[in-house]
Amino acid sequence: MGMHLSADVYDIFEDVFKGKEKAKKVMSALEEVIVTTVHDSWYKTKEELKMEVFSHYATRQDLEELRKELSGKFDVSYEKTEKDKAELTGKIDALYEKTEIDKAELLGIMKQDKAELLGKIDALYQKTEKDKVELLGIISQNKEELLGKIDALNEKTEKDKAHLTEKIERVRAELLIKLEKLDKKFSIYFAVLLFAIIFLNQNALEFIAKVVGLVK
Repeated sequence: MGMHLSADVYDIFEDVFKGKEKAKKVMSALEEVIVTTVHDSWYKTKEELKMEVFSHYATRQDLEELRKELSGKFDVSYEKTEKDKAELTGKIDALYEKTEIDKAELLGIMKQDKAELLGKIDALYQKTEKDKVELLGIISQNKEELLGKIDALNEKTEKDKAHLTEKIERVRAELLIKLEKLDKKFSIYFAVLLFAIIFLNQNALEFIAKVVGLVK
């Protein structure tokens, strides 16, 4: 490994040792010492680094032992996994079988309930139709009965109206006759009263004469 000092260092050495030759020799010796020291230090550091690096790496035997250990653990883990898998598969199959049984049971119950409900609905529908026919008959009967009563009431009302009208006209005619007779009687009574007053009362006669005279 070559190593050279800078020109500035060479100039300093030349001034110190009072000549180029001495300066060259000293520099050559110094360069050799530095190179040797650096080389030894580098080699030592390199070996230390190598040992440090190899201390962190496993050997073939270590790897083989590790492989066997891992293989054993893997086999144990695989066996346990297969066992757990078989156990879970059994539980799943049992659960599936129970689910199918429950499903069939529920379907049977649903069909039975459906048939029962359909029967009740059909019976209710038939009863509703029967009640509907019965109610329509009652309504029709009541309607005819009410219409008959209304017609009878209208007929009676018309008869009563005609009878009352006839009675009113008859009473009116009777009243007119009575009023006419009363008017005649009143006229006769007034004439008789006036005659009596005139001929029986001298003062009244004189008063009437005065009135007649004034009127004239």
